[in-house]
Amino acid sequence: MRSLLLVVAGFLIATPASAQAVQCEGSAYNSIGEALATYTIDAQGQPQKLIVSFLPERVEDVGLESDYFARPRVLLDYRMNDAGELAGPVSANVMVTRFSDPGAGKPPPMSAVQIRGIAPPGETVSWAGHEPAAGEKKLADMVRGNKPAKLTIDIVGKDGKKLASADFDLSKTAEIQKLAGEAKADADKRLTAFQKLAGEGKAPPRCS
Repeated sequence: MRSLLLVVAGFLIATPASAQAVQCEGSAYNSIGEALATYTIDAQGQPQKLIVSFLPERVEDVGLESDYFARPRVLLDYRMNDAGELAGPVSANVMVTRFSDPGAGKPPPMSAVQIRGIAPPGETVSWAGHEPAAGEKKLADMVRGNKPAKLTIDIVGKDGKKLASADFDLSKTAEIQKLAGEAKADADKRLTAFQKLAGEGKAPPRCS
């Protein structure tokens, strides 16, 4: 998988090897975005947890970039019940790409910017760019509670001006559900292969 795998890989690298659980991952992609289904499993290959991450595509030709910031992305993590239905999101992660333009100087530190999540009819959550944890939890709660058809993420400078923004279409719930199911089916194949090797006493250190 492309961008979503890179994001998740970054999370795993930040975790000490001794603390990592074995994970089986499956992915799917279409025009609405990318999904990654991740099983956390024990040494025998028995699933302990399943999380489905959805990275929606940014709405084309909507939003803003600046000398310092690309249009943001958002990653939403869902649980999936035994019937294959998504529940959540249980968490959210706003991905901000900063860059410097030789003619514009260094980008402002994240402590100098604010992230805003806006869902119609205008409910907003915001947080300091360098302190995402509490704000991203509120963002997940807002999306879960309001089930908005659209989500806007703004990056705002100290002067209140927008530095970057992007819109996300969350209205295609049936398509999101279908994409999640395809990612889970891919993960199930990898899980079955791991369980077969584990049953033979040949469980690999990774599920692939």
